[in-house]
Amino acid sequence: MKISVLLPTRGRTDTLLRSIESLLVKATDPSQIEILLAMDRDDTASLQYVHEVIADRWPDNIHIYQMDPLGYSKLNVYYNTLAGLAWGYWLMVWNDDALMDTQGWDDIVDSHRIHPMPLLRMPCSNFEHPFALFPIIKKEWFNVCGTFSYYAHVDRFVYNISQNLGNNVLVDIAATVTHDRADITGNNRDATFDHSFRSHDRNDDQDPFSDEYSVALQVVLQMVNRLRKHLNDNHGHHMTLIDLSKPMKIVKKIARSHNLEEHEQQPENQ
Repeated sequence: MKISVLLPTRGRTDTLLRSIESLLVKATDPSQIEILLAMDRDDTASLQYVHEVIADRWPDNIHIYQMDPLGYSKLNVYYNTLAGLAWGYWLMVWNDDALMDTQGWDDIVDSHRIHPMPLLRMPCSNFEHPFALFPIIKKEWFNVCGTFSYYAHVDRFVYNISQNLGNNVLVDIAATVTHDRADITGNNRDATFDHSFRSHDRNDDQDPFSDEYSVALQVVLQMVNRLRKHLNDNHGHHMTLIDLSKPMKIVKKIARSHNLEEHEQQPENQ
């Protein structure tokens, strides 16, 4: 299996169908793509639709996993669970309001195997935003880190790792996505969107779901060390590990609204 698409979804059956169709119709080899759906147990109408319509249409591609409802604040738990169940060489974050633009996108993704530990960025064709990555990592990355993301903003978390890992980890690929999101297109304005949108742009250093949360910053650097050690031991790299017991400079790129603010944080001297 080449690519595992990780896709939590709730209450968006028509949109989900369009999204999945765009992925499989525009893939060169759909047989090498598995789509893992995380669905809330109480979303019974959607579960029935997915079983009767979507899974029936693509029985070899669709895998459905029922979970207890967690909400957007625990979105990373959905993605981490699906990543642990995936069989693909690549793990790809996807949304039920996203549409694939590019024919042969799967071959484009798989052409980057030569990079030892990349973060592939698939940009939006209708929305410029540094964190709207639809990030793709190797399953190897997930196995080394033991997580896809520590907090709900999955794309921000892996992006922050990539910016601290170094060695030109972030790779833009020649495939694009249309994000049919309510604040961009006016479509799909529903309870799912409202819940998620209220969770964005939180930057309080005491908020566990914020990029400014000091514990999350430490986790980023712990993941960087795990990946650097793995690259040294298995890919012939010679990367210096970060001494987490000393003051350090943490490179962060935080997106607020639709603007990118770049800054560095220097922890206080001990």
